[in-house]
Amino acid sequence: MAVFVFALGMLDLCSEQVLSLLWAGLIFALGSDDAAFCRDKTPRRGSEQPGSGA
Repeated sequence: MAVFVFALGMLDLCSEQVLSLLWAGLIFALGSDDAAFCRDKTPRRGSEQPGSGA
């Protein structure tokens, strides 16, 4: 995922439209995973693993 973002970030140097595509794709990807991620992370955020998710 980081490589994907980095690659599009490099392409963005040549085209501003890539930035729009990057954000659209990133928001879409996070939108589908974020709910599950937050649901999994929130209950044990301060009890089991304090500061590990920084």
